[in-house]
Amino acid sequence: MRQEQLRFAKKNGMKIAATAFIPEGEGKHPVIIFTHGFGGNCKELMEHGPAVADAGMVGIFFDFCGGGIGIDSDGIMAEMTVQTEIEDLEVVMDEVVKLPYVDPDRVFFLGESMGGMVAALVAAKRPTLLKGLVMWYPAFVVPDDARKRCESGVHSVFGVELNPKFDEGAMAIDVYGTIGGYKGPVKILHGNRDTMVPLSYSERAVEVYEQAELEVFRGTEHVFEDRDRERALESSIAFMKTKM
Repeated sequence: MRQEQLRFAKKNGMKIAATAFIPEGEGKHPVIIFTHGFGGNCKELMEHGPAVADAGMVGIFFDFCGGGIGIDSDGIMAEMTVQTEIEDLEVVMDEVVKLPYVDPDRVFFLGESMGGMVAALVAAKRPTLLKGLVMWYPAFVVPDDARKRCESGVHSVFGVELNPKFDEGAMAIDVYGTIGGYKGPVKILHGNRDTMVPLSYSERAVEVYEQAELEVFRGTEHVFEDRDRERALESSIAFMKTKM
């Protein structure tokens, strides 16, 4: 396995920083593009890079512009919206498929929390470019949370002041009227004790998709830890391998 540092440019000049974990061997490999959650960064997911490469797949880990604390991409959280993250993921996808070690016909997304919702929205927007979609506790609750904040006059999350356009853009998203535009295989992994994003949001999503399965983690809250993280990755990779 080897690592490669990448930088992708958006049309507005902002740069997206990424790291690729590349398996041994010549030729083109299937690729998983990981998308981190609200307020986080890709380093929180990069522990999965070696296992992805060992499975014969390229792992791409990137920071959304302004997507969280400790990011290496440009931007600050006060500038970020769901729409800017959608733009970022589209840029990353379009550039990753050009890499010499990536098979453009075997591209997968693996998104966590809000990154999972963003991945679902991009999959629906660009359905023919994706082989499969995996989401861990996807935050399909974001539009509902935005409405609650606007009703209460609160415009911050976890103490972070949001872009004024964040809630406006989030409320305009029709999650369940949109995500079904992706007709390919989908796997969702979600804890049944998740109070931040209740399991019911993923249960409804499975009903919308044409090819979807839901794996419920009993006793697990939002964000997988320790053995749950290992199990989630193992299950996700196994799912993707059946779709190649």
